[in-house]
Amino acid sequence: QGSDSLLIYTGIATVDSSTHKELALRARQWFSDNFKNPKDVLQINDIDNGELSGNGSFRYSATLKAYGITQATAGFITVKISVWTKDNKYKFEIGPFSVETIQSSYGGSNNNSFYITKSDTHPSIALVKMNNKTKDGLNEWWTEMKKQCDAEAKSLMQSLQKAMQKTYKGDL
Repeated sequence: QGSDSLLIYTGIATVDSSTHKELALRARQWFSDNFKNPKDVLQINDIDNGELSGNGSFRYSATLKAYGITQATAGFITVKISVWTKDNKYKFEIGPFSVETIQSSYGGSNNNSFYITKSDTHPSIALVKMNNKTKDGLNEWWTEMKKQCDAEAKSLMQSLQKAMQKTYKGDL
């Protein structure tokens, strides 16, 4: 995968003595516990086939220093989360991360939407001619966005891992 490929975290974990249905129910409970509106988040909820998938979101804020100005950016990052279960194991995928910029410190709305990639450089650097100070500012902002995605992904992975170890308390 190249550096322009989307930022996606994946993993496979083993959970002894658990059916695929039990693990799918645990995953559904995890979605319910971790998102305000799990019914809106969960787009695939197939317990019998062991597949759950949905989109969650989290707020971000980062300072952007580019084009001779400094502005605070804020918005939401939407992340796709998928879990597939088999007897005694599950696979997860967290990503891609889609950023939507919704506000700036200058009061103007600058709606941009893009995906976070594995690249170390902001994607617009290759498209637009700019000075080194602007490139550095964009790259600092890009790095901060990736750090926030990484922190969110690690938090989701850790909570999912814990949830998948707990016995499901509802009806099978």
